[in-house]
Amino acid sequence: MLTAVNMPSQVPGADSPLLLRLCKQVGDRVGVGETLFVYEHDGAAFEENSAVAGEIVACFYTVGDRVSGGVPIMMIEL
Repeated sequence: MLTAVNMPSQVPGADSPLLLRLCKQVGDRVGVGETLFVYEHDGAAFEENSAVAGEIVACFYTVGDRVSGGVPIMMIEL
């Protein structure tokens, strides 16, 4: 089963968050609570942690991309 990991939703009308760092790559195993990526919004950096355990099977963006809230960043195979 695949699970999408989305960029967290932000305040409507705000700039899209900037993807600062990818902590996991395609093929990496991930556990619940592990950091998947770091993003910047309104000058502050935030970590997005995994809610599931599995393997990263797709990553749709690279560091430096601006990604709208709610858009999938990566997919995890459970």
